[in-house]
Amino acid sequence: MTVIIIPLKDIVVDPENPVDLRTLPEADVIEAVRSYYGFLSRSIEVSLQGDTAVIKTKEERAGQTQKVKKIFQRGVKEGQQGSYRKAIASFAG
Repeated sequence: MTVIIIPLKDIVVDPENPVDLRTLPEADVIEAVRSYYGFLSRSIEVSLQGDTAVIKTKEERAGQTQKVKKIFQRGVKEGQQGSYRKAIASFAG
């Protein structure tokens, strides 16, 4: 199992209309995080611990894991370069 921990303040849903996920109801935050990070695995569990999202995924086949890793790295790179729309599209699959 892989566990990813992300502060809610670091999750950018829409760069043109930023939303502070910390102000939304827990169920809405969990659903948003699940939809944005669903590319990580077919089986994804999302929970909140304070102002932090905890994402747990079950292990996939090795080939699938490598594919997801490349998608994730591409999205991170695009985000670091300021191409937020491309980054979000990468993460959304």
